[in-house]
Amino acid sequence: MGHVNITLNGKNITTDSNKTILEVARENGIFIPTLCHDNRLEPYGSCRVCLVKVKGARTYLPSCSTKVMDGMVIDTEAPDVKNARKMSLSLLVSDHFGDCVSPCSQRCPANIDIQGYIALIADKKYQEAVKLIKEKLPMPLSIGRICPHPCESVCRRNKVEEPIAINNLKRFVADYDLSTGNPYIPEKEPSKGKKVAIVGSGPAGLTAAYFLAVKGYDVTIFEREEKAGGMLRYGIPEYRLPKDILDKEIELILSLGINIEYSKELGKDFTVDDLKKQGYSAVFLGLGAQKSMNMRVEGEDTEGVESGIGFLHRVAEKRDMPDLKGKKVIVVGGGNTAMDAARTSLRLGASEVLILYRRTKKEMPANDYEIEEAEEEGIKFKFLSAPIKISKGQKGLNVECINMKLGEPDTSGRRRPIPIEGSNYTMQCDLLIKAIGQRPDLSSLTNEKLVSERNRLMADPETGTTSDPFIFGGGDCVIGAATAVEAIAGGRKAAYSIDQYLTTGKVNPYSKEFIISKGKLEEIPDEFFSVYERENRVKMPTLAVEDRIQDFRQIELGLSEEQALKEAKRCLECGCNEGFSCKLRDNSTEYNVKEDDFKGAVNHFPDFNNMTANHPVILREPNKCIKCGICVRYCDEIKGLDVFGFVKRGFETEISPYFYHELAETSCDFCGGCADACPTGALSINPFTPKPGPFKTETVSGKCIHCSLHCDLEYKVYENSLIRVSAVNTNGENDGSLCVRGRYEYEYLKPENRETNYLFITGSLKNKIDKNRAIERAVEFLKTSKKTAVITSTNLSTEEYENIHRLASIINGDLFHIPFDTGEGTNHLENGICLTGKSSYLKTTMSGLVVPSLDEIEKSDQIVVFNAMPARNFPILEIKIRKAVRKGSLLFTINDTPIQIESISNMSLRFNRRYFNDFISTLGSLIVTNSNVVDEEAKNHFSSINTNNEIAYLMRIKPDKLKSFALNLLKSKNPVFIIDEDRTDIEILENFIFFTRLFKNAKLLPLSKGMNPAGALKYKTKNSNSTFTLDSDILRGYDTLILMKTPWINTESTQNIIHIDFKPLENYGGNAVFMPASSILETGGEVYNYMGNAIRIEKLLNAPESVDNSTELLNNLIQKL
Repeated sequence: MGHVNITLNGKNITTDSNKTILEVARENGIFIPTLCHDNRLEPYGSCRVCLVKVKGARTYLPSCSTKVMDGMVIDTEAPDVKNARKMSLSLLVSDHFGDCVSPCSQRCPANIDIQGYIALIADKKYQEAVKLIKEKLPMPLSIGRICPHPCESVCRRNKVEEPIAINNLKRFVADYDLSTGNPYIPEKEPSKGKKVAIVGSGPAGLTAAYFLAVKGYDVTIFEREEKAGGMLRYGIPEYRLPKDILDKEIELILSLGINIEYSKELGKDFTVDDLKKQGYSAVFLGLGAQKSMNMRVEGEDTEGVESGIGFLHRVAEKRDMPDLKGKKVIVVGGGNTAMDAARTSLRLGASEVLILYRRTKKEMPANDYEIEEAEEEGIKFKFLSAPIKISKGQKGLNVECINMKLGEPDTSGRRRPIPIEGSNYTMQCDLLIKAIGQRPDLSSLTNEKLVSERNRLMADPETGTTSDPFIFGGGDCVIGAATAVEAIAGGRKAAYSIDQYLTTGKVNPYSKEFIISKGKLEEIPDEFFSVYERENRVKMPTLAVEDRIQDFRQIELGLSEEQALKEAKRCLECGCNEGFSCKLRDNSTEYNVKEDDFKGAVNHFPDFNNMTANHPVILREPNKCIKCGICVRYCDEIKGLDVFGFVKRGFETEISPYFYHELAETSCDFCGGCADACPTGALSINPFTPKPGPFKTETVSGKCIHCSLHCDLEYKVYENSLIRVSAVNTNGENDGSLCVRGRYEYEYLKPENRETNYLFITGSLKNKIDKNRAIERAVEFLKTSKKTAVITSTNLSTEEYENIHRLASIINGDLFHIPFDTGEGTNHLENGICLTGKSSYLKTTMSGLVVPSLDEIEKSDQIVVFNAMPARNFPILEIKIRKAVRKGSLLFTINDTPIQIESISNMSLRFNRRYFNDFISTLGSLIVTNSNVVDEEAKNHFSSINTNNEIAYLMRIKPDKLKSFALNLLKSKNPVFIIDEDRTDIEILENFIFFTRLFKNAKLLPLSKGMNPAGALKYKTKNSNSTFTLDSDILRGYDTLILMKTPWINTESTQNIIHIDFKPLENYGGNAVFMPASSILETGGEVYNYMGNAIRIEKLLNAPESVDNSTELLNNLIQKL
């Protein structure tokens, strides 16, 4: 290894000559993007995203595969280098068919993570769903009732049958959250010591106040009315939005410490300049658009003509309520205000209500459901007609109208109405309500430069900034009369801008993340939806028409929990599983890549997103594949499975499992390493939730709890839920790989998969009891017991072992530890053999032997695997063995059953296990005879054994081959011997340990299952110097059992059972007290790894409310005794 001097971005650096430019750049804190690079694999350079400029080179060079050379001058930041990277990314994106973000979320004016909150509903995480909604929209109770839900118009479920009831689900969780009595309120940041004024308490103003208060500002709202809410209160009828619901939502917002001053009108009671003088650092104007637009027809000021918003306002105030019994009402307009005014008139007793609209029904801007409900209630419509004159008649009003026809589209996109000459006609009515639109009233502003020609506040709709740095604005006064959800979006954006301005002195435009889409609904081939079963949308329960028109009761009654869960499960999960972790998306955002930088053909493979069931845990979406080959190389170089390969050539190249099999039909062992390595969403791991979210998870580094290797890993956590587990792509002992258990076996932590209540069980009857009563019953069992057995698995923390040992000592019980197939939360009993009988051999016969680390296994020159199945029980160990073989290590396997690594072994012996001991003895005797063994005890152990050729023949091994095998073993300088002690009888284990001691520098790895077998061995147990099978005959001698995380035990002959675990047994032989166990991930604790070193498992999650810390639970039980 030599050293070279290079120049990197103008900096002189001395580094190792065997390093790549990428490695050196990273060591010096210089970021170079890459997609196809993985530290564990040989450089490939296929993505061309890591290009750099090297002086003298004819072209740009891939930094991942180019080694540094002496005198190299490298530039990673030159504009032309960045353009070259952008071109590479743009080319990859041009053949990328997928949805970074779900269409519904993109269409939502407030940009709510719709797919995320629906996924949380499907997982019964209702308050978490509300929390996610409130990251963008603080008023789900109100908006869940009135939103026009444009998101549903782009829902991909439309291509199957009907869209998801997105808004109804939003209302469900908001109502549920309120009903708990402890609704979600966000935590506030520390006070920033600055005041912000909000003018107007409509949806925009309340939203701005909410987010500013959360950010730590002292917020005061100035409202001209006597109550808050703006158009939500005074423009939307009670039957759509009950005011007690609105009041509760406003209370939640104000509970953040927001002050509100009522009956304070801008321009009358104060000015913007006054606010500045009072020490406010900024002001947000949320003035709305509450001035009615005129129809510009003769006589519209006649008595009996009223504006829609004025009419709704006085009804909301219950002031001067109109008596419309037996009267006829005409409403002019086609928007939601017109519908609300018409339906309100009906509830006030009008005998006939007619809506007059100058276009056709198709062009009406009102929500479709509003129009349908108005029709259901008997409201009449007259289309292609408009008033041209209003006059006072003998009875009410005479309204002269003219018929219309549609011409060419106008600026709104709708066809322009054209009067038809000579088609005039006259109608009579008692009240005419004009509802053709409204506009802002900005007469209160003294700075005319802030007002546009269209009488709107001149503010940037994306940031809320104006030409005056003190003034911000949002909502209808900026964009014109729109929806409440659009006003909320404006209020939130302005709040973030105000925070930016008051923190940094400037406002930066929002940086938009790269988003690619499969396209509009009509652009996506029907084949992508053909596999989904039709399942109709859950209908919102409503009041019957004949009931609802009698008063102002809320029409929509809300979804039940059962309905909400059913509807949430209909979601197609369009947004990418890796939407928050996709390297292609991150780099495309960084380099300002656009979806249409390059236009051309796009490969459309079958939509594997629809075929998740074909593989239980790995989601494969070939349309998102960039052909970097990282999955092919990982599966080959690391796993040796060769599941993936390149198929076809040129543009049609794709990566597929061999013979186009589904992934589940291949030799894939589900390890998920390919998905961890994949830089896009082409391969991803299905989460532990019913729906994937995806969620912005917190990454917590930790240790695996499923065996004593305790591999490094990363837990992905969201709102106290474990979403998925990933490998750490580092050079740690497990080389960034995980086995199936370490990655997936956490389902037992979910509330629906565990029992969280204390139970008293008699026969088939399970009765819930409280903790104190459970402890009392357990103490009664123990005090009356004649003989008690205490049985644990090897999956307890050291703290739990300490307390269970104390408990066994106090009651004079017999303590047993049983090895289980896997870690905490599992119930696969290997063979029922009591573990601790073997501990004495590990302490005595292993004298002088060293347990190798995984890295030492990789560096050994010879590996002997005896009676062990690494691929099945310790897959990470198998990866290390494969790496050692690739580096030249010899591999020998001796087993009674086929194992995967036989294919790469130098010699593989397989025979009946009844010959194991004879084989070891024969081999040991050959070693002693043919070498100078230093270990006298081991030498004496085998000296008395004569080489038995008959044994060799019984094992179908020629004696010469057996001798050759022995002599080969003697050539090793640092051999490693591996044995699975859980599968091995103690006599054979003892013999094998002595055999290992025959070799100089030998290391022995005795494998044992469970999270903490070494921790279990610290405590003396029943029959600690022998081994036996813990069967029903032995258990029959005990009248009481204490079971600790040992789900599979035969208790048919036991009188009383105390069971501490994640789930009760299906049947108990006698009376049982069940106590819910906590996980070490919920408490933290100490364990011992395979080398006998103590390590700390940190607390990751909070246990369910009714589940106590198991260590403390045992302590409580001990104290009662």
